[in-house]
Amino acid sequence: MTTLIIDDEKQARNAIRSLLEGDFNDLEILAEADGVQAAVTAIDTYKPDLIFLDINLGDGTGFQVLEKVSWKNFMVIFTTAYDEYAVLAFKLSAIDYLLKPVIKEDLQTAIEKAQHKYSEKRTAQQLEWFKDMMQGNKNQDKKIILSDNETIYFVKVQDIVRCQAEGTYTEFYILPNQKITVSRSLKEFEDMLTPFGFIRVHHSHLVNKEKIQKFQKSDGGSLLMENNHEVPVSQRRKGIVLSELKLE
Repeated sequence: MTTLIIDDEKQARNAIRSLLEGDFNDLEILAEADGVQAAVTAIDTYKPDLIFLDINLGDGTGFQVLEKVSWKNFMVIFTTAYDEYAVLAFKLSAIDYLLKPVIKEDLQTAIEKAQHKYSEKRTAQQLEWFKDMMQGNKNQDKKIILSDNETIYFVKVQDIVRCQAEGTYTEFYILPNQKITVSRSLKEFEDMLTPFGFIRVHHSHLVNKEKIQKFQKSDGGSLLMENNHEVPVSQRRKGIVLSELKLE
């Protein structure tokens, strides 16, 4: 794979270059760029397979780079300083990212994902949604991107009733009557969805608080959800659940 490194900080570019040249011989670094116009020129000239792209550049943003380029058949790995909201947006949109300072293990994981290349259409949809979230588009319903072996789904968070752990997989139950199974752990989705009103009620269950119809006291406690699924509440989490639902 051929690649470009785009960052307005020379130290950051050098750090990525050093890691790539030391441990990733199957990647060829074609060039570097330190700003929007330089990046656009480099991408359209070299036509890389992969770019490492900082979100905040000295003369603009990484989004402006992506909007201006003619050559679009490449994968993107964003690089960014830690920002809680940005990290949430990355996770929900399934866009690959690296936190600065970049470490070898994270770089390895991101490159392996990039090598399983998505279609241009899929990547474009993910980037568009990610940009809208980062730029605070209040009119767009918040979505999470889920994928199984065959399909990528753009799902409104408000339509998710509950999530259930099945080993290392997570099953999503979505209104009106959809089920999607994803090969990622429930813990990952708990971290993503908690800011949107989801609560962990059991080691195997994460529910959308807005989709709870009632709390049933029998058999230790359970929740009846909007899709008529009954979800157990663990004894350890019962107090937290009752507090979240303002029942105590």
